[in-house]
Amino acid sequence: MATGSRAERERRFWERYRNVAISQGVKPKAVRWYVVRAERFIAAYPGRRLAELGAEDIAQYLTGEGQKSSIQDWQFRQTVDAIEILFSIAKAVRSPLDLA
Repeated sequence: MATGSRAERERRFWERYRNVAISQGVKPKAVRWYVVRAERFIAAYPGRRLAELGAEDIAQYLTGEGQKSSIQDWQFRQTVDAIEILFSIAKAVRSPLDLA
């Protein structure tokens, strides 16, 4: 059974996310935006755990993001990278977090 409150588990998850992003070369000033993009992805699938989401869900989300006229190429790439980091961490967690 997981220890700590849900809020504490989420805080630790996002702290780990930030650390992984920086270790993968994301500039500290940009990490906030990676978190925002990852949170938007999670929010697009309310009530679903990351462990339940697959390639089709990711493709659907990215297709929608790519069709927005307001998004620039670098922002789309940042979104892709943010989701990749998100799933790299989610796979490493033994018991999936319900961040929805």
